[in-house]
Amino acid sequence: MSKHQIPPEVPDYMASTFAMVQRAFPSGITDESYWPLLSILGEEMSDRSVARLISYLTGRKYAHALHDMMRVQSTDVPTAEQLDRVKERLRAYGYEEWLAEPA
Repeated sequence: MSKHQIPPEVPDYMASTFAMVQRAFPSGITDESYWPLLSILGEEMSDRSVARLISYLTGRKYAHALHDMMRVQSTDVPTAEQLDRVKERLRAYGYEEWLAEPA
């Protein structure tokens, strides 16, 4: 499977999100981008869906990713600058179109 194919375990409803994030972070999600990405995705998706997506993208255990979602909402809240930097990266790979997709 090539790097930009969607693994069969990724549900159809999550495929476009998986593809967008994978294209935006072709070398993997850096520590610097991880927390802002969680926060940005959490604005549009449930905590559980983000955790599931992150586990597919990073290999992190679902429970760990779900815990991280809780942390990003309370103690590890990204700055506006960090959020803007990651949003700009996502915009280059279809973020605005992703936002317009039916929920």
